[in-house]
Amino acid sequence: IRAAMGERDAQRFLTVRQPDGTWVERAHLDTYAIGGSDLYVHSIAVDGQAYATQAGSDAARSRGFYRLNLDTGRTDAQPLLNAPGFDIDPELIENQRTHKVVGAHIRTDADSTVWFDPELKALQDKVDALLPGLVNRIDVAECGCAQRVLVTSSSDRQPPLYFLFDRADGKLTPIGSARPDIQARQMAMTDFYRIKARDGLEIPVWVTRPRGKGPFPA
Repeated sequence: IRAAMGERDAQRFLTVRQPDGTWVERAHLDTYAIGGSDLYVHSIAVDGQAYATQAGSDAARSRGFYRLNLDTGRTDAQPLLNAPGFDIDPELIENQRTHKVVGAHIRTDADSTVWFDPELKALQDKVDALLPGLVNRIDVAECGCAQRVLVTSSSDRQPPLYFLFDRADGKLTPIGSARPDIQARQMAMTDFYRIKARDGLEIPVWVTRPRGKGPFPA
């Protein structure tokens, strides 16, 4: 264990383990303060870097993803990942052989992947070209050494489809599907909207419209 969050007297604190085994408190945060830093430790990745989520400066105080300095208890001034209007809580993609964070799976109005590794970003572009109109999640082996990657493809109408993509020959091989009896062409489309509330903030909503012409019941 490298670090932990605790709470005392309406304050949260970050405590960090030192090389000699002692624990030192590095940051103190008001639990109930409005407009505070709202920092939470996310993880310490395979690269040894600590990461945290923290409220941003936009009107909705959307949570971004930051590098965290455990010696100071402070995050970088700019987020590594953010999307105004959405709280980012990424799933890091790590290479255990090179000890690098190569990307992150995130969710905003749809699932997506941000790649820090240029080769994997190019791989994503190849898969997206083969499977247009779908959200294509690529899962790579943690060792970074596998020739094949798992691809999970889906949309608001299409339940997940599973493929193996071979990096060597560019071949995409189907290996299964979820809920195969559902026919995507018969399904209704779902759209993302924001409705402004009385306090001026926006409420995110999903709207699924029946197939055909309206008006439709609510």
